[in-house]
Amino acid sequence: MRKTNLLWLLVSLGTLGCGDGSDAGSGGSNGSGGSTSDGAGGVTGGTTSTGGATSTGGADGGTSGGTGSGGGETCEPGYTAGAATLYPYPFDNCGTIEGLEDLEDASFRDLTLPDPLEPGEVYAFSAEMQASAGTWEVYGATEKCGAAGELLDQIEVPASGIVCHEVMPTTETYTHLIWVWYVAAQQGDTTFCGGGTCPSR
Repeated sequence: MRKTNLLWLLVSLGTLGCGDGSDAGSGGSNGSGGSTSDGAGGVTGGTTSTGGATSTGGADGGTSGGTGSGGGETCEPGYTAGAATLYPYPFDNCGTIEGLEDLEDASFRDLTLPDPLEPGEVYAFSAEMQASAGTWEVYGATEKCGAAGELLDQIEVPASGIVCHEVMPTTETYTHLIWVWYVAAQQGDTTFCGGGTCPSR
């Protein structure tokens, strides 16, 4: 009788031990998920779906880029800047833009270029975005939030992911780009590619 009770006790303890290990494993998995989510949140300013779209980027701060769920690929070759470092330089918010006053439901961002962009030269930038489907445009400008020059790029993005613009002026040299958003959005890590391209173009 004592042997039976002792055996039952050992089996019960073994089962509890396995159960604890299993639960701990689940907790570890959930913890890892939380860590990745937190990392992505830091990258995208508190959003997680963009980080989910670039799950490999979430682990290392998003600098490795990747393919977004609906937006495209990170430009290359280039360097990536964290979301918290983008404003007020090299990006800044603009009010109305001369030449674009008739655009409805649009908001404007200015990107100061590191060097003047001359006709025939290529420049690209890509950003991890949390946004709904919509249109994104880029115009050239010769001063911060200045009058819009030629339309350099226009893309349709079906969902949150990576928005990649590739521009090449044909008529004028520009020192700034006017980035037009037609949707409410949150900008995450952004990659700058002087002389680079959007691979999916």
